[in-house]
Amino acid sequence: MIRNYLKVTYRNLIRQKAYAFINIFSLSIGLACSILIGLYVKNEYSYDKFHKDSNNLYRVFLDFKLGTNVLTGPISPAPLASEILKQLPEADDAVRIHQSNNTNVGVDNKTFYEDLFFYADSNIFDLFNINFIAGNASTALMHPNTLVITRETSEKYFGTVFSVGKTLQIDSDSILYEVTGVVEPFPSNSHFHFNVLSSMSGYNDGNNSFWLSNNYYTYLKLKPGTNEKEFGKKLTQVFLKGANSQMLQFFNISTDEFFKVGNRINYGIQKVTDIHLNSNLNYEIENNGSFVYVSIFILVALFILLNACINFTNLATARSANRSKEVGLRKVLGSDRKNLIFQFLSESILISYIAVLFAILIVEIMLPTFNNLLNVELHLSLMDYFRLFPYILIFATVVGIISGGYPAFYLSSFEANVVIKNKFFHGSSRNWLRNILVVFQFTVSIVILLVTMLVATQLKFFQSKKLGFDKDRLIVVERTDPIKSKMKVFTEELKNCPDIENVSISSGIPGRESGDKGYMLEGKSTTETFVINTYGVNYDYLKTMGIELKKGRFFSKDYHRDSLAVVINESTARYLGLENPISKQLILPGDENRNRIHLTIVGVIDDFHYESLHKAVNPLLLFLIPENNEGYVNIRAMAGKEKDVLEYVNLTWKNMVPEMPLQYFYFDDQFDRMYKKEIETQRLMNAFALIAILIASLGLFGLVAFMAERRTKELGVRKVLGSSVWGIVKLLTIEITVLVLISYIIAAPLAYLWMKQWLLHFAYQTPIYPWIFVAGLTIAMIIAWLTVSVLAIKSATRNPIEALRYE
Repeated sequence: MIRNYLKVTYRNLIRQKAYAFINIFSLSIGLACSILIGLYVKNEYSYDKFHKDSNNLYRVFLDFKLGTNVLTGPISPAPLASEILKQLPEADDAVRIHQSNNTNVGVDNKTFYEDLFFYADSNIFDLFNINFIAGNASTALMHPNTLVITRETSEKYFGTVFSVGKTLQIDSDSILYEVTGVVEPFPSNSHFHFNVLSSMSGYNDGNNSFWLSNNYYTYLKLKPGTNEKEFGKKLTQVFLKGANSQMLQFFNISTDEFFKVGNRINYGIQKVTDIHLNSNLNYEIENNGSFVYVSIFILVALFILLNACINFTNLATARSANRSKEVGLRKVLGSDRKNLIFQFLSESILISYIAVLFAILIVEIMLPTFNNLLNVELHLSLMDYFRLFPYILIFATVVGIISGGYPAFYLSSFEANVVIKNKFFHGSSRNWLRNILVVFQFTVSIVILLVTMLVATQLKFFQSKKLGFDKDRLIVVERTDPIKSKMKVFTEELKNCPDIENVSISSGIPGRESGDKGYMLEGKSTTETFVINTYGVNYDYLKTMGIELKKGRFFSKDYHRDSLAVVINESTARYLGLENPISKQLILPGDENRNRIHLTIVGVIDDFHYESLHKAVNPLLLFLIPENNEGYVNIRAMAGKEKDVLEYVNLTWKNMVPEMPLQYFYFDDQFDRMYKKEIETQRLMNAFALIAILIASLGLFGLVAFMAERRTKELGVRKVLGSSVWGIVKLLTIEITVLVLISYIIAAPLAYLWMKQWLLHFAYQTPIYPWIFVAGLTIAMIIAWLTVSVLAIKSATRNPIEALRYE
């Protein structure tokens, strides 16, 4: 019997090639999308689960509010980790890491720049799974001036993995650091990565007892069953106990008084395995993923697969007229409904299996492109396929049952005597389901299309919005510490180039995390402290960046006391509550080694966007740095001269420090990286929209083909009676036009609500323009008409004699 079913299925596929192609192709595309998104989702949810105690690993975070300034970040003070172990028995272990950007690593008269350089406590290997190739984990970072490096880093520095015992020079330290271990790097699904781990015991700041500076990432291993909220409260108490005396010393305010005026300091913990998808704090070590975007991708992939299943259902019910006599004859010859259901389900499952084979082929072809789109490293080996085979088989079977379920029960319900007597009714009462399914398909496709257009509009809005400074033609040289005292000579030499408009130096640049400091305002209560983002800049900063001065003046060589002057942005003036801030004084509290410093506000600049447009412009303070200060060198090139300027900068650099490569970037490229998630989402949504519309159009094409076939004789009679080609085309397209319009009426408000919700993630939002909806309707209509018109014109131009001989 099964052999008979397979034969019938094969003959039907061969006889109905267009039907077979549409079903298999749309199903394979839908399945391929599901597999790709499934791989991506599995990878996103797998972050940091490779650690043996991942369920008990946590990271400390700070929730801080001072006046109107709110900061939430995974940062903590140096002494917190040791005090946790002393005071909180729920903690089994605690480790601190500190990231050191722009670190110079010297070996054999060569110098390398190292971004992924961290200081870490020696017990880091007890918390995280770090596999040693050489060295001993228990002693690797026990002593000062010791390093653990990854396999790739060892090969880069020494040309071999066997580098234990070799030495490196770190920055300008005269003491050489010994390599005590070589390890495998963290896999890609880790929320942070390192190339070099240096012993915290050799870090000058590592043993400080200052509670009011949060420069460390603290990780904890807690006992199973620890209540996270209760532990967070205890954690805050540990901090307050340690910080109270320092609050009195540096701010003249106790922690109790600090809280009474509406401020907030809370510490909490977050599970390490939750960081990648659920943490979007300030000062993250690396950019994380997004639970929202992952959910969107899952939803869209499911809808695409559902659209492909709908094609199968629609076409199968449309073909019911052709197979009704087959059902009748089988029933007359003794086949019961159960056997017929099994037959039709077998057909749909077999088609699903064939589609799976094509889907796997599509996945193999498209996986590199998919990886590039989302900047991930997904792969499927032969062993992976063997492991996944049972799941793929179950998945294909379920898809086959979903796709063929309704047609199987529908076709098997035909009464034999009705079919044999040719009294089976194929009128409008049988079309309602197909119409609903077509409406659903186009509703989904139009929603995805509209949302895709909005994502593109928001991204264009980001890229075109006036930022308050000019990011074009700006080249930034970073890691300038090798120049040291020659910075002034370097910048003066650059100013001699006729293709360079301006040159300046700064300790920070827009688009990268800036440091913040707490200031008091003279004349205000000492209980009130203002946290403000802070940059150091030189005299030419405003000219180079193209920032507008609103009030007062900028730093000038004519004023000798400008080392104690500051310039603020308009947001800072509002934050301080000052209508006329010029000449007002800010007080920088001292730390363990210095007294308070009084700073005079001499100017107010425009609120330029020094952070992503996801955020509103925050308060910013600029102070003057010496002309020989290390920092970023900002170079404004003349229009069209960027390449010439870069060659000149490179030559000047080589003349001064020939042993060190120039490290630079084009500022606009760097700034646009802040919208990486939006760019990736747009790319993927573009692909999804195209696939969804393609599948819906294929289904529509097949459905109209069967509609035209059923009405062959009617169309022939209409032509004989004088109907024009346009009249027949209109007849066949009007029903589809109505269905697309209904789809659009449903899709438009759904898309609008989705858009409004998505835009809440941005401080600056593009308007939801009416043209997006007009364009969406136009595109949907054009696609539907083009799809239908091909068949409608073919049917309308057919010889009526052939049509009348059809039966």
